[in-house]
Amino acid sequence: MSEESDEQLISKRRAIQKIALLPSIPVVFQKIIETSSDPTASAHDLEKTIVKDQSISAAILKLANSAYYGYVRGVDDVERAVIIIGFNTAVSIAISVSVLKSLSDKMDSQEFSREDFWIHTIASGEAARILAQKMNYEFVSRAYIIGLIHDIGKVVLSFIDPAEFDDAVFEARAVGKPLYVCENEIFNFNHQDAGQWLGEKWQLPENIIAGIQYHHNIDSCPENFITEALIGHTANHIAKSAKFGNSGDELVPDLHPFVEKKLKLNSKKIEAAKKEMEKSREVIDNFLQAIQ
Repeated sequence: MSEESDEQLISKRRAIQKIALLPSIPVVFQKIIETSSDPTASAHDLEKTIVKDQSISAAILKLANSAYYGYVRGVDDVERAVIIIGFNTAVSIAISVSVLKSLSDKMDSQEFSREDFWIHTIASGEAARILAQKMNYEFVSRAYIIGLIHDIGKVVLSFIDPAEFDDAVFEARAVGKPLYVCENEIFNFNHQDAGQWLGEKWQLPENIIAGIQYHHNIDSCPENFITEALIGHTANHIAKSAKFGNSGDELVPDLHPFVEKKLKLNSKKIEAAKKEMEKSREVIDNFLQAIQ
């Protein structure tokens, strides 16, 4: 085994040991995962789980009372608020608060904007939902989850070593390279790997992990998970090309040929998805304010 391989092995082992210190999967997120994978699951049961969480309930009420929804009298009942904003939006808030906000609160970065990252991830989730509808993908909630957490490994890298992650972000912007390339050079692994390890710690379904693990590396993805990897890949492309937030570098990745071949999403459908995203800007802005 080469010296470089030894170094990579040691780096990964240390990273996985540190990831073990991150919190276990949030209960609400686990329930959402179960529901997204079970067509017979009760939305009402999931709603009851969501409204029991005080942080999530507060965010749902905040959004329902925003100017976007126009309820002058105010809404103080969580179940009523869920009806106003819609069940899918309530689920989106639940995931964002329980996963993104709780984890990214651990970020300590001088180069990486947490707010811009949230915008990118929320937009990627919305893009994935739009894509799922256009390609008749049965598990729309699963697609949304993949879009929303495809970059969760960046939060993990910032937790593992904030200074080195800042170096990777700085280098990516300074020299115009993809962030995951700079991460490889500095950490000996990248945010796809870190996201995979967190997904395994949380015992996420393999198809969701694939959307995290292979969204920059489609050619390495096992065939039975290629759809989910392509959803993460394409949602990321749409969010970046439409300039929603910032995920650490300025580059818009090219779409892999499999997007059209496997997902049957041609350039016309991709452009239509981008136009739909433009209509979501106000919704995403209000969503961000609600979870802060």
